[in-house]
Amino acid sequence: MRVHPQQLAQVLYTSVSREPKHATAFFKKFMLFIEQHGLQSFLPEIKRHLALLKEADDRKNRMVITTPYALSAVGVNKILKAFGSVQGVFVEKKVNPDLIAGLIVQHDGMVYDMSTQGQLKRLERLLAQ
Repeated sequence: MRVHPQQLAQVLYTSVSREPKHATAFFKKFMLFIEQHGLQSFLPEIKRHLALLKEADDRKNRMVITTPYALSAVGVNKILKAFGSVQGVFVEKKVNPDLIAGLIVQHDGMVYDMSTQGQLKRLERLLAQ
């Protein structure tokens, strides 16, 4: 059975993510496996796949909220509630006065444009058809 670097990266990432308390012990066992099976040449590719997995995970656990004004903690909580159960999400707040009103939320690879500027752009595209 042939093992691929992407599979090894997935196993390592999933195991460490699920059991962070045991990450060091698991990593030592993982590295021993790599050494015993002569897979050291896979390490750069495993590292690359780990970075991609981390990046994808960060996108899921990050929400960017852009508004035309500074957003209060109460406002952030209302937005989080509107998106359902979003526990453990890191919220980044941005201010863009060009939005006029409304907001843009980026979360889990999606962009939700509820701004006046976005509505005007959609109307412009519709009228241009």
